[in-house]
Amino acid sequence: MQFHLGGTLNAYTHLQPSKLITHVARNWGRENRYEVLHLGGGVGSNLDSLYEYKKGFSSQELLFKTYRLVVNAVKYTELVADIWFTESDLLSDFFSFI
Repeated sequence: MQFHLGGTLNAYTHLQPSKLITHVARNWGRENRYEVLHLGGGVGSNLDSLYEYKKGFSSQELLFKTYRLVVNAVKYTELVADIWFTESDLLSDFFSFI
């Protein structure tokens, strides 16, 4: 199983909802005979504090690859404009534009 884009707003961190979601996902995975719950890596695949936090759940590491490709840069920019991203985010090297 793949855990994807988990996060908690600062106002709710005291409730620790990510722990509940992870616990429920882990139980569901066991019941459905999945052997691995892949938490992903750090931000932008970096070996950062997020990566270290996730690595704290297991000493096992698995290779995981993703493609970061935007096929229609104009449409992508329209969709994300003024929502969450700043202009510098859109110009980062996180995605490849074709």
